[in-house]
Amino acid sequence: MRFALIPLCFTLLHAQDAEKPDDKAPTEEKATKQDSVTIDGKKIDYRVTASTLTLKTEKDEDRADIFHVTYERIGMEDRHKRPVVFAFNGGPGSSAVWLHMGALGPRIVPTHPDGTKTLPPPLTVQENPFSILDVADIVFIDPVSTLSLIHI
Repeated sequence: MRFALIPLCFTLLHAQDAEKPDDKAPTEEKATKQDSVTIDGKKIDYRVTASTLTLKTEKDEDRADIFHVTYERIGMEDRHKRPVVFAFNGGPGSSAVWLHMGALGPRIVPTHPDGTKTLPPPLTVQENPFSILDVADIVFIDPVSTLSLIHI
C-alpha cells in the first residue's frame, strides 16, 4: 500500500504539467524562494516551493485543495539519482506544520528540550542541523483541504 501512494503523489503533484483535452485541469498557486542551510558543517543550497493544487470536478467546480511544500537541493550534477521523501502528516484542522517546522525541514521552531511545547514568544525560526535535505529532497503533503499557515 505504501508504495502505491508514491506514484499517486507524483501524479497529483505534477498533474498541472499534463496536457489535457479539456479545461478541467487542476489549477495551482505557488510561491518559490531560494535559500541555504548548514547541515553537518556543509552549506546546502535549496529551492522551496509552497503550492496549493486545486482539483476540479467535471463541472469545473473546485473539488479539493492539496497544499504541499517541496524542498529541492540545487547545484547538484546528477539530480536523477537523488532520493525524494514524501512526508504525509496532519489531519482535519491541522497541517503538516510540526513535521515540517519541528523535525525534517531545513528550518525549525525551537521547542523545550523534551519537545512538548514551543518556547515563549517571540517565536523564532532557526536552521535545522538535523534536516535530511543534505541526502534527499523533501515533499510535505497536507491532507486534502487542510488549512495550512506555513510561510516561506
